Amino acid sequence: MIGQVLALTAPERLAALVLCSTGSEANEAMKASLDLRIEAVRLKGMESQVESTLARWFSQEFLQSAPRTTAWIADFDSHYFP
Repeated sequence: MIGQVLALTAPERLAALVLCSTGSEANEAMKASLDLRIEAVRLKGMESQVESTLARWFSQEFLQSAPRTTAWIADFDSHYFP
């Protein structure tokens, strides 16, 4: 959503925008899940979301077979926000 708002309000700041899995509505279960994640970030920081995010994005087989790839993704901040 942040990228979409940025594209709408300051398109000159973007070279490109790729949208994936976007949606304009969420059911109550999804809202509750997002609220829990938000609270965890507030209390424990973004690091608290790395493992659960990897588990949502990748199969267990991939996580086990590609540890260097998943470690690179888990360490995203150091690649883009030194």
